[in-house]
Amino acid sequence: MRKSNIWLDCCLIGIGNHAKTRLIPALINSKKNIVGIVSKKKQTDTDFFLFKNIDVALKSLSPQTVFIVSSPPLSHFDIVKKILKNGGDVIVEKPAFISLTEASQMTKLSEINQNIFVELLMYKHTELYNKFLNIWEKNINVIQELSCTFMLPSIPKSTFRDSNNIYNSCLYDIGCYPISLLVDLNVDLINLKINNFKFSNGKLNYIEIKNVLGKIKLIIKIGIGFEYKNEVTIKFKNENTISFSPFFYGKEEVKVINKVIYGNNTIIKFKDKNGFENLFNISRNNWSSTQKDRLNNLILTTKTLELFSKELVGHVIS
Repeated sequence: MRKSNIWLDCCLIGIGNHAKTRLIPALINSKKNIVGIVSKKKQTDTDFFLFKNIDVALKSLSPQTVFIVSSPPLSHFDIVKKILKNGGDVIVEKPAFISLTEASQMTKLSEINQNIFVELLMYKHTELYNKFLNIWEKNINVIQELSCTFMLPSIPKSTFRDSNNIYNSCLYDIGCYPISLLVDLNVDLINLKINNFKFSNGKLNYIEIKNVLGKIKLIIKIGIGFEYKNEVTIKFKNENTISFSPFFYGKEEVKVINKVIYGNNTIIKFKDKNGFENLFNISRNNWSSTQKDRLNNLILTTKTLELFSKELVGHVIS
């Protein structure tokens, strides 16, 4: 059966706080029909039809249904594999996978079955991101440094993030954002090294990554337990800077571009649109046309995260 160019029916896998507060409202505003939710919970505060597992949902729903995976990262591989083998299209929350092997296998499977596979990185579908890309591309030859800082005060307790597992840590949960950005910008990742890190009670709560060689200096700082900061800054060879914040953010929000040009500070504020809604409104044909590049970038991002995780895993207290 030939699939429709517009996804209308969708099924959510996972009904955590992120799905309730971000995904479901965005899907409703995008006029998508939520035909069901897969959840192990016997009772949830939702009026949508509940499937007890992915197998039941796959047998019950139309091949036109797109599945949106919002479960913990460690579960993604098995869920996505079932959907792709069944011929379904799938949107999966970041990070899509925790290992290069997983990412490579699912990329090949999506190519064989001609399914659409999308990693849900909502920040790439905002006006702020487009403004950043425009400045980056026009000034690439005079850029001296790119810094990405993403700090959170805390993480939700009693969730998958609240564990000692390196795959549930800020490296994957937050680090996937700046690494995916660097991959999209086509900068050389081979010289990226862990410069500093900190564990607290067995949990990774800070990591700083820098490159030791390269035309552009790269600095990534991510962590839990700090004052909120979500910012990307470009520094030019003439010492001028342009900062974008909150950068890795998908909900409708006032965004800020802060320019410091020869000592003069200019602040530009604007109301950005919802990146989740923009993503859900992209046509299947559009996703198909960008899939090869997107999945290649997914593989590079996953490979980089896995290399860092292997370096850090010896420091995790079981």
